[in-house]
Amino acid sequence: MTKREMRARMKGVLRGIAAPDLAERSGAIAERLAGAEAWAEANTILCFLSMPGEVETAGIIDAARAARKPVGVPRIEGAAIGFRVLPSVSAPLPRDNWGIPEPDPSWPEVDLARAGKVLVVTPGLAFDRQGRRLGRGGGYYDGFLRGVRRNPSLSVRAFGICLSEQVVPEVPTGGHDETLDGIVTDKELILPRSPYYISPGVQQMGVIKSAFEIAMENSKGIEANKELVETNRFRDEGKKLVSKLLEDTSFNIKEALKGYDKRQGAWVREGLIQSLLANLVLPVDEFATKNTKRIGEAVTAVVSDSKKVTMIFSQLDNFFKEYVSERKRVIEAIERQYAPKLKKKEEEMSRQLGRPVKINPAADPEYQSIVRQYLSQLDVKYSEVLEGAKEEIRTVFSKSPA
Repeated sequence: MTKREMRARMKGVLRGIAAPDLAERSGAIAERLAGAEAWAEANTILCFLSMPGEVETAGIIDAARAARKPVGVPRIEGAAIGFRVLPSVSAPLPRDNWGIPEPDPSWPEVDLARAGKVLVVTPGLAFDRQGRRLGRGGGYYDGFLRGVRRNPSLSVRAFGICLSEQVVPEVPTGGHDETLDGIVTDKELILPRSPYYISPGVQQMGVIKSAFEIAMENSKGIEANKELVETNRFRDEGKKLVSKLLEDTSFNIKEALKGYDKRQGAWVREGLIQSLLANLVLPVDEFATKNTKRIGEAVTAVVSDSKKVTMIFSQLDNFFKEYVSERKRVIEAIERQYAPKLKKKEEEMSRQLGRPVKINPAADPEYQSIVRQYLSQLDVKYSEVLEGAKEEIRTVFSKSPA
C-alpha cells in the first residue's frame, strides 16, 4: 500500500469514529501517556494542537500543566516547524485554514538548549510497532526530529499518539522519515526502540559517533547500558502482565510474579504498577468499571499494605459508580435541552431536501461540542479525586519492600 492509499484509508477510519468515543479515548491516551516513564523523566513537553477528528490533546496539555512541565505548541514557519511556549493561562486560540489552533507569533520560542529532557508528542494518521509514522505529507515533524537528533547536546524523545485502529502492520516510509521512541494508544503503550537506536538515514560518521557518545554518557559505560536494557525489558514485561490481566479473567498475577528473582521482580513490579495506574481511568459506563476490581487485585499483589489498598479501591468503586451516574445525568440533561434545536434543524433540512430527515445527535457537531464541554468540566472535578487516590497508591507501593 502506498502512502497516499494509506492516508486515504486512515482518514476514512477516523471519520467513522463518533465524537463522544473520540473524546473518551483521547482521555485514555492522555492518562496512559502521563503514566509512561518518558513522561515522568521529561522536563518539557512539546505537544501538537489537535484539529477536528484527531486525538484530542487538551488532556495532555492539562496534565503537563498540572505536573508543572512547560508546554511548547507548534507553529508552521516557512518550510519548518517551530514551538512556542504556551502561556500557563490563555484564551481560546485562533484557528488556521485547516481548523488547527495556532499559537500567537508573539509568544517566545521554546529554547531547546535550556529545556532539559524534552518529550515531543507527535500527530499522525498511521503508526506501526517498529515506530514508523505516517503523517499528512508535510514532513514538518520528520524535519524537526532529524535536526534535533543530530545535535548531541539535546535530549529529545518523540512519542506518537493515536487510536488503536491507527496501528497497522507496516507503515510505508521513505529515506527522510524519522521513527518514534514510543506510541501511545487508547489500549497500549508501544516501545519499539532500544537505547542503542540510531536514527535511520543517518550516514555521516560524525553523527554516528555523537549518538554513540550520548548513549555512553547516559548509561555511564557499557555495563550500565546493558543494565538499562535489562531494566527496561523487565519493566516492559510487567506492563505486558497488565494486558494479560485485563484480557484474561483467569490470569493469576501472583503466580506470574513468582517466575522472577528478587532483582528482576522489582523491575517487573515497577512496570506493573505504572501500567496499572495508567489503566485506572474514569469509566465511560458500568462495563468499564469491571476493570477496577482486577486492577485493585493486581495492586494488592505488589504492595505490603494490602488493607490500605483494599480500602482505596473500595472507595474508588463507589466513586466510579457515582461518576458514571453523574455522566449519564449530564448527557440526558443536554439531550433534553438540545431537543428543540435539533428538531428545528431536522425541519429545516426536511424542507430543503423535500423528504423527512432525522439527525443523529452523535453526528451533530454543535451538540457534540456542548457534550464535550460539560463532560470536560465534569472530568476535571473527578480527575482531581482520582489522581489523589493514585498518589496514595504510589506512596503505598514506594514503601513496599522489593
